[in-house]
Amino acid sequence: MSPTDRPTLDQFEAEQDFWDAHRKIWRARGVDLDKVAAEWAARQAQKLASPGAQTDFAELCRRGCTPQVLAAFLAPFRVSPHVERIWAGESHTDPGKDGCDARRGLSGIPSRRRR
Repeated sequence: MSPTDRPTLDQFEAEQDFWDAHRKIWRARGVDLDKVAAEWAARQAQKLASPGAQTDFAELCRRGCTPQVLAAFLAPFRVSPHVERIWAGESHTDPGKDGCDARRGLSGIPSRRRR
């Protein structure tokens, strides 16, 4: 990406205004969303399986990547094995549950169990 291809901040003015308002509301409740997000990103970086992955994460951050964005990018990969089991109908709490019921539960469609 060349410097001329980079988006400018004014292109995201509405999004920034929304985020600023959201942060202000939470700050009034005693929650610093920037701090919460930074701490979450640091925990996600520490959870990386290998020291090499942790070093790569740190290097990407040093080169300008936002830790919160990197952590958010990695989050779906962490949960994907669990989602696949749920989608396939495997359940640790109810082994008799069929995949159709699990998919309905994920999609919000009421389950119609056979009796």
